[in-house]
Amino acid sequence: MTKMAILGRGSMRDRQKEEELRLSGDPKFCHLQLELHVEVTALAPPAEAHARIALALAEVRRFLVPDFNDDIRQEQMWELHVLKSSRDHLKHLASGPAGPGPACLPASHASLLPDVAAAGGRKRPYIAMSPTKRTVLSILARARAPRRRRT
Repeated sequence: MTKMAILGRGSMRDRQKEEELRLSGDPKFCHLQLELHVEVTALAPPAEAHARIALALAEVRRFLVPDFNDDIRQEQMWELHVLKSSRDHLKHLASGPAGPGPACLPASHASLLPDVAAAGGRKRPYIAMSPTKRTVLSILARARAPRRRRT
């Protein structure tokens, strides 16, 4: 049998009840005096207990270490990339024949220009993704580049 328990300060849903139990001094609730932690226990022969605890720690690690390849993050990074490329396109239009600056853009589009100081001087946002996906995106970007120059 393997058991995992989340213990410590912040482990209960009801904060008032947690504070009440913490101050009660009951030995059963002394874990509330400690920082938030996970307790993993296994009752088995030593070799099997080590294997069970290793599996439990692998499950806990999934929640402690951020996954940079999850679908939601990838979608958000792609949306940032699309927004950044459209802002670059507007900036390119602004520095056209009328000269650099937002004067040749309509007032509604002037707010879409990127603030380079706010972005820390970076040209593109950092996107953590697999090399294959990065290659596909760069091929797509190169394919779109001639279309942008014509407009």
